[in-house]
Amino acid sequence: MQLPLKNIWRYYIWRFTAGFHFIYTLQAIFLLSKGITPSQLALFASVTVISITLLEIPTGFIADKFSRRRSVSLGYLFGGLAMLGFVFIQNFYGLLIISFLMGLAEALKSGATESLIYDDLKASNNEERYLHMTSKGSSAATISGAIASFLGPILYIVNTSSPFVLTAV
Repeated sequence: MQLPLKNIWRYYIWRFTAGFHFIYTLQAIFLLSKGITPSQLALFASVTVISITLLEIPTGFIADKFSRRRSVSLGYLFGGLAMLGFVFIQNFYGLLIISFLMGLAEALKSGATESLIYDDLKASNNEERYLHMTSKGSSAATISGAIASFLGPILYIVNTSSPFVLTAV
């Protein structure tokens, strides 16, 4: 039986592009150069995780009530805004706003992305392919992440803002 392609290709593209986080290898260095302390970096990470956790239920409701596709799209939008926010960071309070946006982005995408794939597979009685499809998506993100981890520092040397702008896109 032919697998539905509507959301599956979007999922692969989303996962591949989502892996292009050019800032992974230099985010801490960049923030330290902006005057953020190591303690504030740790608090930034904690607030991000807490935001994700607290926003899971409300964003799950949004995905179920309005649309999983909209939830995922909003997740990528807020994630992009958070990455752009790094370019303008001036102090720790700005970093907290970015932390909240990152948490919101992850919560909006969490579960909704995979649910789109599962729904497509279920519609064609191919639910057993779910693990295969999500594994391929994870592999796509890993490959693009490896590329971005190599290119990020090079881009940073050329222009300190470029890795954040490219990650946002």
